[in-house]
Amino acid sequence: MMDIKRLRFFIAVAELGSLSRAADALHISQPALGLHIRTLEEELDRQLFVRHSRGVEITQAGRQLLPHARRIVRDVEETVELLRPRKTPAGKVTVGVGPAIDPKKSAGLIERASARFPEIRLNLVTAPSATLVDWIAAGRLDLALVHLTGALPSGIGAEPVMQEDIVLVSARPDRDAAVTIPFGALARHPVVLPPAPHSLRAMVDAAAQGAGIGLNIRFEIETVDVMLELAEQGIAGCIVSRSALSAHPRPEAFLVQKIVEPDLVREVSLIRSTGRQPLPATDLVARLITDVYSG
Repeated sequence: MMDIKRLRFFIAVAELGSLSRAADALHISQPALGLHIRTLEEELDRQLFVRHSRGVEITQAGRQLLPHARRIVRDVEETVELLRPRKTPAGKVTVGVGPAIDPKKSAGLIERASARFPEIRLNLVTAPSATLVDWIAAGRLDLALVHLTGALPSGIGAEPVMQEDIVLVSARPDRDAAVTIPFGALARHPVVLPPAPHSLRAMVDAAAQGAGIGLNIRFEIETVDVMLELAEQGIAGCIVSRSALSAHPRPEAFLVQKIVEPDLVREVSLIRSTGRQPLPATDLVARLITDVYSG
C-alpha cells in the first residue's frame, strides 16, 4: 500500500527540484529521502525523477502523479481535522516571518492569537523570504510573510499586507538634518547592505542601475543588529526597512532618512499554498496576521 509520508516527500522534491533542498525543508537526511523516493518508484514501477548534477528533473510519470499526490495528501489532512470533535478551531499553524519584518508586530501576533484562539498552537519561524517561499511550496509552512521580488512558483498565492519605507540609518551628529534623502545622494555615503540575493539588495541594486549611479558599499551584512551597530558607531550608514529600528533600545541615537526620488518601498505579502484546502485554524490566523501587520 502506498505510504502517505512518501507522497509528501515526493511532492517536496517535485516542487523544490532538488533532493538536498527538499531534505532540508523536511528535516530528514538526503540519503533517507532518496531511499523513500526510490521505494516509491519501485512501488509504482515508474521513474519519477531524472537525477543530474544540478538537482533532479521530474519525469512525465512524475508530472502525472503530482496533482494526484497533492490531492491525496490534502484529503487525508482535511479528513483527520474534520473528524476531530472540536467546538472551536484548533491545531498547529506554522507561520514564517522574514527577519526584517517588525518583531514587535510578530510579538503582538502571538499575544493576540493566544488570547483569542487558545486552542490554536501558533509556531513562528524566521528565515529569508526566498527560503520561506520554498518552505511554503514544500508544505513545511502554512503561511508566510515575505518581501517578494519576482514571480512566485505555481501553486502559491500572495495577498499584500503592508508597505514599508526603506531608509538610510546613520549616526546622528545633526539633529536638524532632513528627514528624507534623494537616492542619488547615497553615492556620497559609505553604506552597509545585505548581500545578494537578499530582496532589499535586489531593490537597491535595481534603483542604482536605473539612476546610473554607483554606491559606496563598505560592507555586506545580513544581520540587522550588526548593520545598526555599524551605523551607530559612525562607520557606515545602513539601508534597511524602517521597521528594523522598532526593537532597537536606542532609536534616538540614529538619523533616519526616508529614501526618495524614487521612493523606495517594500511590499510585505502573506503567501500560502493554493493547492491545499485551508483548515479553519489557518484561515483565522491569516485574518489575524492581516489585521496585526497592516495596523
